[in-house]
Amino acid sequence: MSEAEIVRLREEIADVDRETVALVAKRLHLAEQLGLEKKRLGRPLRDEGVEEAVHTRLLTECATQGISRSFAEGLARLLIDESVRRQRAVRSPARSQGGSSP
Repeated sequence: MSEAEIVRLREEIADVDRETVALVAKRLHLAEQLGLEKKRLGRPLRDEGVEEAVHTRLLTECATQGISRSFAEGLARLLIDESVRRQRAVRSPARSQGGSSP
């Protein structure tokens, strides 16, 4: 492999990294919107059935792409945990400006 090919591949990897981060940001924004809708409808923050379905979907998608199960497990956990954290944040009452913190 030539030096030029290594540089080209690294640039392509950097492009994919930017796309990946953009897609994760989009997913987390959608999770926030979902959290607001759940709050509006009085639905609970967590739904174990839905979380299990997301987990299974991610493992299946990773398996079809030849991605290891251990990586898929970690990815699923990170995405679910951060989505729950974001939903919890948008459901919490806003803190007043200038007030003392608890």
